[in-house]
Amino acid sequence: MFISIAKITNNKYIFCVGDEPTDESGSWLTSLRDTALLGDLPTTFNSFGAAHSAASRVIEDRPSCVLAKKAMFYSLSNNNIQNKELAEGEIVSHYIEQVEIIGQRIAVLNKISIKDFDVEILILSNEVEAIKSEIENLTPLADGHGRSTFEAITERLNDFSKRIEELKRAQPKTASNIVNNNYIRKGVVRAFSEAAMMALQPTHEDIFVKGAVFSPDNESCESVLSTPEFDVVKLSFDKNLLLSDITACEQINKTCGGSFSNSFFLKYWEPIVSSVGHFHSKSNALVAVANMDLSKRDMMKAFSMSNSANVLLKISRPVVMGNRTWMLKKISETVTTTPNTGIKIDDEVECISRKLPSYFGRTGSVDQISEQSGKILYRVDFRRGLGALWIEGLNIKKVSLGA
Repeated sequence: MFISIAKITNNKYIFCVGDEPTDESGSWLTSLRDTALLGDLPTTFNSFGAAHSAASRVIEDRPSCVLAKKAMFYSLSNNNIQNKELAEGEIVSHYIEQVEIIGQRIAVLNKISIKDFDVEILILSNEVEAIKSEIENLTPLADGHGRSTFEAITERLNDFSKRIEELKRAQPKTASNIVNNNYIRKGVVRAFSEAAMMALQPTHEDIFVKGAVFSPDNESCESVLSTPEFDVVKLSFDKNLLLSDITACEQINKTCGGSFSNSFFLKYWEPIVSSVGHFHSKSNALVAVANMDLSKRDMMKAFSMSNSANVLLKISRPVVMGNRTWMLKKISETVTTTPNTGIKIDDEVECISRKLPSYFGRTGSVDQISEQSGKILYRVDFRRGLGALWIEGLNIKKVSLGA
């Protein structure tokens, strides 16, 4: 099956999916023309990526819907159906075709391998339930003949559900559990990938998620964010479904200077991590939680994978051989109070060090506290154009607001 995305007026996008690109265009399923056949999917989308994601779900979760549209088109003598709105009779015919296709797929389930069986029966089960829901909404709107046909379709779908449950019980449960888990994992990876996609839309208007591949050997998943012209980045997720790597693809390597260039960090790594919400730094054995804005981009709260202790992930951007790069480093455990000063997170403090003339006498709010090399360090946001600064406790004092 294939996907095609088109941009229409008002900067909106529509999708088209079909069995074969060489088929008549009227046999393809489109979001704008076939809204009555697509459940609760919108007719247009605000971005290329959103339209592509919706189309991908139709192909993955509702292949019978695509095949039924093709079958209905070629069974009609009037091939001008692509130039008019679907009439009620054509909608009914479409669902009849879907039911026939699903019935044929159920009939051959006992002839395929256990692995293929588990994948196919999961898709069929989801399709049957989706069609039931759509028919339930359409039945009250249909005329007498249409309503009776929808009721007959519902009865047959109920028979399909019973047959599917019988087939499930007859198969080894372990295989079904594995397929169900992989199906869920793929859905989670797609959701994270789509969040990353949205973060890159200001840079690449036509970006979309190109698949989500599961590797059973190490239980990891990968997806690629791509445009119609070239691949952008590859996202890697570990066995816990945590984003663990963001790699520049060939074209981006050329324009940014590699995955560890400052340009790649600013344009890709930072917005992706901020949007996905976390990053698993394998080299530091920690998971960082994104809480990144312009005043805190050099530090992320995190926890250790070995003992769940609270730590900080420092993002430094040193200059190496004349080029600014970036690197990640675990620096210390975080603390919330210090015995010596009693200063804690959100306290208002004043800089009392004359060695820091730009900050001396200025007040700010403590937003992070760290212990490093036996010293207590405070990250103070001095606001008013000065920004944030890590500063030792002996250089600040607590002040009361309004004093």
